[in-house]
Amino acid sequence: MQTQTITCAALSNDDNGISVSQTPAAGGAQELTITGALAAGGVATMAAGQPVSIESAADETGRTFTVTGTDADGTACTDAITGADSATALGTVFFKTVTSISVDDDTAGAVYAGVLKADGGVSPTMDVNVGEYGVAFVPSLWTDVTTGTYTVEMTYTKINDTNSNGYSNSAVWFPITEFTAKTADIQANLTVPCHGLRMKTTTSTSGAMTAVLISPVPKALA
Repeated sequence: MQTQTITCAALSNDDNGISVSQTPAAGGAQELTITGALAAGGVATMAAGQPVSIESAADETGRTFTVTGTDADGTACTDAITGADSATALGTVFFKTVTSISVDDDTAGAVYAGVLKADGGVSPTMDVNVGEYGVAFVPSLWTDVTTGTYTVEMTYTKINDTNSNGYSNSAVWFPITEFTAKTADIQANLTVPCHGLRMKTTTSTSGAMTAVLISPVPKALA
């Protein structure tokens, strides 16, 4: 038998944990300083992959904030976030680290950046490669959760050999029916081959979530 484990850590919860309140006014494109509570040496690090939020005190709908960093697998990624009008603008990319946030011009008022538990998070990718060797078998997946709602997602994208870390942040993810929007421990067999799995929290969570895949070793490799 072959066992693989992925864990989505308890999420960071700090709306200005990446960049504290500041008003860029130097003219043209410029950088926000990354000095929030989650930052060290100009790099913010979250507990898991989380989307970045940009909070604005004025109307920033004409501004674009470009976030640069790495995802939960250590792969370089960026996200372009359109500012909000005296509200929160939420990105769509899940960052584990943020190395820079730039804005395309002066802001109308103060802005700050961070992450919130309520916006969810993702675990690193589990490289599965089920069926890669042409051997039919049924792996079993079970989860261990503390609090919160989670979904286990799969990708058919071949994730290995895409970059130095072996993972691609361009993979397309699909929820697994048996593990969608769950709040308790679940066990089920996977009947569809896939190349990767990840856990995604969809509501606030105060503890780590773990998924364990147990599968037979293909006969040719035993």
